[in-house]
Amino acid sequence: MTAAHTTCRDTARETERNLEGSVSRLKEVPADVRFERLDIPLRTQISALDSRHIPAMAATWTNALASRIAALTSDLEVMAKARETLAAHLSGHVADLLQRLDQASRFSTFPEGDAPWSGQKFLTIRYKRPDLTALTAQMHESVDALAGNQRTRNLKGIDVVMRCLLAAVPRGFNAEVMKPNASQRLDRVPVEEIRGRFLWQRECC
Repeated sequence: MTAAHTTCRDTARETERNLEGSVSRLKEVPADVRFERLDIPLRTQISALDSRHIPAMAATWTNALASRIAALTSDLEVMAKARETLAAHLSGHVADLLQRLDQASRFSTFPEGDAPWSGQKFLTIRYKRPDLTALTAQMHESVDALAGNQRTRNLKGIDVVMRCLLAAVPRGFNAEVMKPNASQRLDRVPVEEIRGRFLWQRECC
């Protein structure tokens, strides 16, 4: 009988110590820097409530947190699906833009004839073609980077697509056009040079 009493007493003391330790650790959670911006009533309650009264609130808080976790899990699933859809759409837009660039270069070919430039392309655009099978995964990274940057978080429409295009072709594009030449020699120059020349001529006029 005495031995049983001693065992129960020791067990009760051990349980009390474990409870006190758990309450102490719980009280430390609201002070964690990870949650300093978390403005919810439960965080305030845990911080303000005396440690002696916390065990009595455990069941209520557990139910409240379980409900909140379920809601957050549902929200995260919805956001994950939206992320997948957005990445797929951006992948399609980027692939379409690259196809249009290829078409622009291909359709700029002069008709066959006797001129030195016959059959030549007026416009050539070169770039390192991305792996289209991995493009959607790359768009995931672009979406995460844009969303995680305060400066780019609110970008819309074409700005997002253009940034994703640059992310898919990080080395950029090399576009050249035929330069008019009195000797009919076929020279190609970067489009920036032609643009600079046109701007200079416009300013001079």
